Amino acid sequence: MAGINTTQKAEEFRKTMRAYAGFQMATALLVVSKVADVHGACIVVSLIAVNIPSPVTFSGINSSPKKIGKLNPLHISNLCFIMSFIPSIAALSILFASVSIFAGVAFAVASLFWTITSNAIKSGNP
Repeated sequence: MAGINTTQKAEEFRKTMRAYAGFQMATALLVVSKVADVHGACIVVSLIAVNIPSPVTFSGINSSPKKIGKLNPLHISNLCFIMSFIPSIAALSILFASVSIFAGVAFAVASLFWTITSNAIKSGNP
């Protein structure tokens, strides 16, 4: 991302988080429309309902690098991750597990692995 300034990075992140919220809403609507066919549909929809507001809120908080700089960005990022991605990973794992238990477990494990790996790379600790 060489050559991209902080404002452009913030705008790109806001668009990504909004798109992710849209994906979550589409997933929730699909599950609601197929509620009889999906095992654990009420749990999946509940998990998604908890996390849909999180990426939208974070994209609003992240509207200006100057504003985010006054806050503690690490704590905000951690809260965003926990409220946005953990319930979503759980919901998607349940959906995958309704078809294949291996797929549900594999998705959760792979998500955890890549999260830890990307955080290690960002922090410079391979």
